[in-house]
Amino acid sequence: MYRSFLSALFCLVLLSLFISGCAREPQWKAFSPTDGSFTVSLPDTPKENSITLSMHEMAQAMNVRDEPVMNGMTYTLTQKERAFMVAYIDIPDAVSSKVPEDRINDLVLRGILQDRMGCNPTAQKEATLGGKKAAEFTFEGPGALVSLAGKGIARSCYYNKRVYIALSILPLPLFEDRKSTIEKFLSSFTVK
Repeated sequence: MYRSFLSALFCLVLLSLFISGCAREPQWKAFSPTDGSFTVSLPDTPKENSITLSMHEMAQAMNVRDEPVMNGMTYTLTQKERAFMVAYIDIPDAVSSKVPEDRINDLVLRGILQDRMGCNPTAQKEATLGGKKAAEFTFEGPGALVSLAGKGIARSCYYNKRVYIALSILPLPLFEDRKSTIEKFLSSFTVK
């Protein structure tokens, strides 16, 4: 009887450890901004902020002296060992009529990563974001915009005069082991 009691107790302890381990990762849920322009899955609700970019590189690409001003929104979620950000930047007609879409996309993403976040892009390749052709950068850095230093992946696509950016960053030692979390986030993004 004592032995069966210990076996039952042991099973209960294992079950409670299993349940508490599962409880650490909250259920991811769909998030859409109020304008409904995109949907992405996140483990919690992000913080919303407006953003204004004035880019010297874009002025050079347009062959003008004055830097164009571009407005948008960021949606940022920073947790203990990971951060996620989705942003969109509205591209003025003066820019979209003079600069090719892939160049706009590249310049805006580099501007966010380097100028706003202080990160160093370490690799670039073609990818998709929300079913659209996208640029993908792997980057490392202090992470000023998402307040977490480490290594991450950012993707951006140009659609309907707007650049959409989705990025996630993890502490450097955890990057390879938890890279699937970033992929889950990026693959959940859809443009409406």
